[in-house]
Amino acid sequence: MDQTALAELQRKARALRRHIIRMIHESGTAGHYGGSLSCVEILACLFFRHLGTLIGGLASAASELLAAHHPVPMAFAGVNDVFGESGSEEELYRAHGLTAQGISEKVLLAISRKSGGV
Repeated sequence: MDQTALAELQRKARALRRHIIRMIHESGTAGHYGGSLSCVEILACLFFRHLGTLIGGLASAASELLAAHHPVPMAFAGVNDVFGESGSEEELYRAHGLTAQGISEKVLLAISRKSGGV
């Protein structure tokens, strides 16, 4: 990976950290940020560099790795097990729930699994 791509992933990881802190704060629950913040680089790299299918794809491998070495609540945002589709990047993201809203819903689902509700 070149330095430009690495710098971009680091910028995205910092942005994810800000979103995690904001969402936990806005949920009104006392949450422990450590687990969510400690795996941000791994998740940013997986999501932004290696997004694939959810079933039998990289998401499965990532969940196995995290479960074995860093258990945290998980929810997956990715492409479900469907046949290939055509469309613009924006249309495909929307069709698979990979919009800001869709991803936020998955994050809230993972938070609710850890804290018992948002």
